[in-house]
Amino acid sequence: MSVPFGMKRFLIILSTLVYFACSNDVKLTLISQEEKIDSYLANNKFNDTSVVIRNKGANRVYLGFVHDYIVTDVIINGRDTTYVTQEIPIKDTVYIDYGDSIYISYAGYVFTSAPSSLFATNVAELAQKAGWDMSKVDTSPKGILFEEGALIPGLEYGLHNAREKEHCLILFSAEYGFGNIKMYNIPKLSALSYEIIVDKVVKN
Repeated sequence: MSVPFGMKRFLIILSTLVYFACSNDVKLTLISQEEKIDSYLANNKFNDTSVVIRNKGANRVYLGFVHDYIVTDVIINGRDTTYVTQEIPIKDTVYIDYGDSIYISYAGYVFTSAPSSLFATNVAELAQKAGWDMSKVDTSPKGILFEEGALIPGLEYGLHNAREKEHCLILFSAEYGFGNIKMYNIPKLSALSYEIIVDKVVKN
């Protein structure tokens, strides 16, 4: 089960502008979503190194780097096997910019006052925990050509300048998501939250 990241931007913008222009209730909903996101960020200490980066309407919480490991030794003691690993240092910092090919592991949630219902993921453990049919879940890193309009605005703004191997949380209101469009299992006017690991960035 998955939800496409990108949509034809003109359809989203058209639907959003028409609906937002004629509905004061929607404007109040968006204001409330922004306030709830701000409150969530202000009241949660994610870890000792977390930093909030704001870009346009997106909020990215930097949670650290995910390191790769190599096995340096194997210790066998009777029936027990212990693998000794060593962290591979990250030598170069590669930032995401327009024109890059990126590969990510992700989990998308509807945001209420915190990330709540999972609507899309390529992480096997999360899909299994949610009771999804694993035959329909692609657990390989999601490949995306990062260019303007390829993603919904909140993800585009949130991922821009994120780094390879970065673990982050991206939050944004419905204005920067799918707007007033019901998208698969995502209700209309939903604020969204994505937990993402940038597995790889390829400069084209």
